[in-house]
Amino acid sequence: MTWVRLDEKFADHPKVVRAGPLGMAMHVTALCYCNRHLTDGFVPKQIASVLLDLTGLGEWSLVVEDLVEAGLWEPVDRGWLIHDYLDYQPSRAYAESVKNKRKQAGSRGGLAKAKQRASNG
Repeated sequence: MTWVRLDEKFADHPKVVRAGPLGMAMHVTALCYCNRHLTDGFVPKQIASVLLDLTGLGEWSLVVEDLVEAGLWEPVDRGWLIHDYLDYQPSRAYAESVKNKRKQAGSRGGLAKAKQRASNG
């Protein structure tokens, strides 16, 4: 499981306040998406359109415009990049490294336990 890191002052940050409540909600769901899919902060255009159910609240592209204007998202080819994402969230390389280390440790632990059972049996 991956966690999203948010500073306790996140909601009061001038960029977040400028983006508005829908912008803040979309930004948090985008952070979750990026961590879950290890995108290093890249939000594809087709994903941005479905991050939040904005039925009756507004158009997703207007919320993204607010995020860009606030300086939280940066336009890139085929989507957006969350500004300073890698300063606060783990990179894909780091997350995969941790996962591999845990997998190896689990394998070593399982082998040791099996060896112990065999010698006791």
